[in-house]
Amino acid sequence: MEAPDPRLPNYLSCMGCGSCTSSCPAAYAYHQGLLEREFNPMKLVGLLKLRSPPGDFPLDKCFHCYTCKWACRAGNSVSDLIKVLRERKTGVRSGILYRSLHEKGLSLTPETFRPGEWEDWRGFGKILAEMPRFRRELGLEGLYRRLPAESLQQVQRILELGPSLRVEGREEGGWERPNPSGGIYLFKSCVMDSHYPGVTSSLKFLLGKLNLRYLDDERQSCCGGFSYYADEIPFSSLLVLNARNFALAEESGFRKVAAVCTTSYGILTECWRLLRGKLGEEVNGLLREVGLRYRGGVGVYHLSEVLYAFRRELRSLVTHDLSGLKVAVHQGCHYHKMFREYATPNLLEQLAAVTGAEVIDYEEKNLCCGMGFRHTLENRELVRAVALRKLGALKNAGARVVMHACPGCQVTLDRNQKYLEEKTGEDFGLVHMNYGQLLALSLGADPWRVVGVQTHSVSPQPLLEELMLA
Repeated sequence: MEAPDPRLPNYLSCMGCGSCTSSCPAAYAYHQGLLEREFNPMKLVGLLKLRSPPGDFPLDKCFHCYTCKWACRAGNSVSDLIKVLRERKTGVRSGILYRSLHEKGLSLTPETFRPGEWEDWRGFGKILAEMPRFRRELGLEGLYRRLPAESLQQVQRILELGPSLRVEGREEGGWERPNPSGGIYLFKSCVMDSHYPGVTSSLKFLLGKLNLRYLDDERQSCCGGFSYYADEIPFSSLLVLNARNFALAEESGFRKVAAVCTTSYGILTECWRLLRGKLGEEVNGLLREVGLRYRGGVGVYHLSEVLYAFRRELRSLVTHDLSGLKVAVHQGCHYHKMFREYATPNLLEQLAAVTGAEVIDYEEKNLCCGMGFRHTLENRELVRAVALRKLGALKNAGARVVMHACPGCQVTLDRNQKYLEEKTGEDFGLVHMNYGQLLALSLGADPWRVVGVQTHSVSPQPLLEELMLA
């Protein structure tokens, strides 16, 4: 390897136990015959330890689920290792995701893709055509949220400046997790806003019920994570982009940056820890170009952690007890695998229990959904190979609802389920909801005007009728 990078794990500490490979979804896809070359994370690390080049190792097939980091006894991350190798080998390409981020401040919007590209997501074309009306019913405008002109100009300038920042050899910042004063800075998701805008309105409903102060800042860009993992922006741009978001939160006085997306949570946490070191000083040099400064006064959370802290208060507000409903949870890899030292164990299980539902365990609980970022755009057969395994395990356990914390996971399993049912002849019978949606329903929120069930590919309507919520 060349000069050290703060993202790189200490791969020289690899013990060769094989845990990364045995739990890797890309290695599983290879053995299913879906990859043309072997994907073996342990073998890649072994080559690098011997100072051998990775050769024709299929770096582009990594799902970036961080299961390798979760499984490694030494805390290494082959996902990050592969990301650095890819950047150094091929650089980044300015494709549709970069253009969307540059033009809208959001990596993904419905307009990012051409009509017909999602025909295998059964029924999504019709949902997309109706999305402006659905959003109006939720009190929103347009097809996606829009940044003010000044904010968009800042994002564009940052994307132009970002590649000039070199991150090799920098010291990382401290790891202590502060609990800053101030209200909640609601960090919205571009993927969620494009697919399930009712999730954000459900979360706002819950925050209102708890009388918690929060800011929905129209100036906030997305985290850039989807563009980053799809190799369309460099890590340096990601750092400056989110230093801007942190500076906005700090300036507003709402310093608990609470992400509604697990990828945003992982990206924000990574940026937060690095900006606490010497690198933050140089990033601020670039931020001055857009009239901002980040002083290190925010903390990063997943919004589920905020609601978890108020789970007893939420339970007292339940108006529709969901006893008898079998719910399985899927946390999302970038929360409990990427920074496991921060993750709250059984967080989603306890939030699901607030509703009175029966929370069930299942095999493959730790398996990623299969989204894989660029795989979702270019190779959905890989995605569906993992999603099929996940859906099968959920059905076999007797689940009726899958409760998600990540919009990418919800998109992957909800949008692909009907296609997989057609292909396999199996009826999975699963309804997919974000934890905010299920909690909001239990607290009496309107299914269509708050929860936004009309945007789901697998309609929750039959379930709502059974629960007498329709």
